[in-house]
Amino acid sequence: MYSMHEGTNLDVFREVVLEFKPKTIIDIGTYYGGIAFELHKLLDEDGRIFGIQSIEENILIHVPDTNKGDFSTGEAGGEIDTRLKNQDWKAAVKKYFPEEYHSYFDFNLLAHAFQKMDKGTLILDTSPMKYPWTFGYDLCILDISPTIDENINQSNYWLKYGNANGHLLVGAYNHREDYYNWIIKTHKATRWGKNHVLVCV
Repeated sequence: MYSMHEGTNLDVFREVVLEFKPKTIIDIGTYYGGIAFELHKLLDEDGRIFGIQSIEENILIHVPDTNKGDFSTGEAGGEIDTRLKNQDWKAAVKKYFPEEYHSYFDFNLLAHAFQKMDKGTLILDTSPMKYPWTFGYDLCILDISPTIDENINQSNYWLKYGNANGHLLVGAYNHREDYYNWIIKTHKATRWGKNHVLVCV
């Protein structure tokens, strides 16, 4: 399966899983399930991974030149959404994903990815949920937004549901120091890789 992190940040996720050996992982904003697919291969027999993907049009990320969806403005290799700064994710999709992924978001491709995982469960919903989450996690991945406000919003919801010794792995692109300084007021945390913060829940 395919991830925008192919060739860039996939090793960060693998390193965290191999070091802490989580049994239950939640991948928020799983996109096409690329990270979930890679990590489910590292889980023990009784492990499981939940991928959560919103169906809301204003949140979906599309590859064609369009203003539909979040962070969908602009074109690959050209003008991009100013909030992304130098993260040209459309170019990454066109570089690493086959051509069938280069159009508007296709839920059939997402479903196909999770059908290939014997430890994966796909949930179509928008995070934060409107209800309490019911499964404690050992690792929750928040790698969905280049804005600190959204990462804080998501963190405030998901930090409540971690198991003892669980971790929240946050992709804090363009604002890692600001996020790190915010989270260490209430939780132990470490900078991980180039763009991430690992939070002890």
